[in-house]
Amino acid sequence: MPVYGKKGKFGDLLVKVEIVMPEQLGAEEMDLFGKLAALRK
Repeated sequence: MPVYGKKGKFGDLLVKVEIVMPEQLGAEEMDLFGKLAALRK
């Protein structure tokens, strides 16, 4: 990434990713996750 205000200078781009999983799933959601798991076998 270009350094702001410094032409021709480049630095690193750091990204923080936060994944939040739902704590309670409904019956249909549980069924869908089960189907996804079966596809990976």
